[in-house]
Amino acid sequence: MITNEAYWVIIERRNELAIELAQVKKTLETAKATKAIEQVVVQEKQVEFLTLMIEELRQLNYRIAKAEEAAKKEG
Repeated sequence: MITNEAYWVIIERRNELAIELAQVKKTLETAKATKAIEQVVVQEKQVEFLTLMIEELRQLNYRIAKAEEAAKKEG
């Protein structure tokens, strides 16, 4: 049979572990939030890059169309 003292030692240790678990869960949630923020930043950079690439392609397409138009006038 567990003595009264052993019982309270077990209860105290359980409470310590519960506090530690709560801290670990909080840290995990913070890490998840940080990772989510980092992913958003990466995605924002990807959107910015793709937007620039689309603009460059649009400008290139415009220059090609102008060159074709000029070639038709000359030819």
